[in-house]
Amino acid sequence: MTEWSPPMGDSSHGPGQALPVADSQLPPGLATVPFACQHGARLLLLVVGSWAWTLAELRFDPVACSYVEVQRAHFAWPREAAGALLSRMVAAGSPTLEQTADRLARWLDDLTPSSSR
Repeated sequence: MTEWSPPMGDSSHGPGQALPVADSQLPPGLATVPFACQHGARLLLLVVGSWAWTLAELRFDPVACSYVEVQRAHFAWPREAAGALLSRMVAAGSPTLEQTADRLARWLDDLTPSSSR
C-alpha cells in the first residue's frame, strides 16, 4: 500500500533545520541513516521507520540555496520503496541507475545484522 503526502514546502522546518528522517523508536538493527541519491537538482531520500518505508523527493532551489520537498510516499514493503526510488532514477541513464541499484542493495543488506539474516 502506498500513501502519497503533499509537498511540505510550508512545513515548520525553517532554513538550517533538519527534516525528520525516521522515527526515533526504530527496532534494533535498522539503519537510522537514510539512503540518498542525487541526479541533477533532484535528491531522493529513503528512510525506514517503525511503521513504514518513506521515500522523499526534494528539488534544489538555487535562489533560496536549499532543498524543497516535492513529494513524499510511504510504503509497507521494502521492495515497493526500492522500486519507487529506482523508477525515479531511470532518467539518469543506465550507468547511474545501475550504480544506484548496487548502492541501494548494499544499504538494504546493512539494515539488519548478518546474524539475523
